[in-house]
Amino acid sequence: MGLINFLLISAKILLSWFSFWLYAKGLASLLLVMPQFSVASYVYMHFVKPCVSPNPRAEKVTENNDCMPMKISDYIDAAPIRVEQKEKDNLQSLVIYEVESSPTSDWPIYPKKVQMDWSCALCLVSTSSEKCLKQHIQGRKHKLKEEEEERKHEMMASKKAKFASKLEGNYLTDLLKSLIRLKSEKFVELRGFNLPMGRPVKYCTWKKPEFGWIKLNTDGSIDRKNSGLGCLLRDDEGVPLCACISKVPCEDIFLVELLAIWRGLTLAASIGIKMIWVESDSMSAVKAINKEQPFSQKASSCLIHIWKILKKFQKYQVTHSWRETNRAADYLSKKDISGSDIVIWPRDFSTSLCKFIAEDAQGSWYLRR
Repeated sequence: MGLINFLLISAKILLSWFSFWLYAKGLASLLLVMPQFSVASYVYMHFVKPCVSPNPRAEKVTENNDCMPMKISDYIDAAPIRVEQKEKDNLQSLVIYEVESSPTSDWPIYPKKVQMDWSCALCLVSTSSEKCLKQHIQGRKHKLKEEEEERKHEMMASKKAKFASKLEGNYLTDLLKSLIRLKSEKFVELRGFNLPMGRPVKYCTWKKPEFGWIKLNTDGSIDRKNSGLGCLLRDDEGVPLCACISKVPCEDIFLVELLAIWRGLTLAASIGIKMIWVESDSMSAVKAINKEQPFSQKASSCLIHIWKILKKFQKYQVTHSWRETNRAADYLSKKDISGSDIVIWPRDFSTSLCKFIAEDAQGSWYLRR
C-alpha cells in the first residue's frame, strides 16, 4: 500500500492532466473493497502472489491437503474421500448405482455415488466390483447355496402340507379354531369381571447415541415374493449418514435379521466408522450375538462373520429396540428395489423415510401395546 501511495505522489503532476482520474481511482477502490466482485482476490492471486510466493507449487499441494473431520457428523462429507483413498490401496472400490432421487428431501446434497461395495447376503461375501459379484453369482458355491435354500423351502412346505392333512377331519381342527377365536376376543373371565389379556400400554422413543458413536438400526422382513433387509446409519444428532437395502432368498426370519445386522456392519466398516451401536427389534438375534442364548447350526456361519467384523471397531454394543422405534429400518426392509443390494445417501431418501428419521431425531414418543 505504501508503494502505491509513493507512485501516486510521484505521478501527481502527470495525473492532474486527467480530469477523470479521481473518479477512476474511487471506482477502482470500490471494486477492490466490495466482496461481491472479488476483484481484490483476483488481483492478489494472478498478479501479487506469483511475485511474492517463491514456490507456488508447494503452496498448492498444501492447500489441497485433506484432513480428517473433527466431528463425527462430518463422516458424510468424508466418506467419498476415504473411499477414494481405499480404492488407491486396492482395499475398497466405488461402484455407481442409480436410485430414484426425492426432490422433497431436506437433507444435504451428497455425491450420487451410492454403492460402496457389492455384497451377496446369501453367501456372506463382499466383492470389489459388479463384475466380481456376477462371477460369484454364476459360480458353483453360490449355486450350491441356492439349491440348499430351495431344498429347505421345499422341506418346510412338505411339512406344512403334512401337518395340514393330519388336521383335516380331526378333532384338532375344532380345537385350533376355538383357540383362534379365544385369542381374537382377548378377554378372560376372572372373578366375574372381563379383563383384557393384552399387555399394559407403554411409551417408547428412539434414543440418540453418545457423541462419537454411530447408531445402526436394522430390520428384516419376509413376504410371499421375497425377503428383504434394511439398515440405517445415524450420528449422535439423529442425522442420517446412509442406508442399505438388500434382497435375500430366505424364509427364516431369524436368519434374515442376522443378515441385516451383518450387512449394516459391513457398510459401517467401509466408510470408516470406529464406534458403532447396533440396534435390532429381534430379541433372539441380539441375544445370539451377545452369546446369551444357544443358536442353531444354520445361523452359526452368519454369527461367526458378525463377531469377526465387530472386532474391527474400537467400541461396539448390540441392543434390542421396540418395533415402534425401528420404523425407519422396517420401511427400508419392505421397500421394493430393482437390484439385489444398494446403498442410498440421504439426498435419495423418500419423503416417508425422511419423516420417520425427523420424528426419531426430535425425540417423539410412540405408543406401544
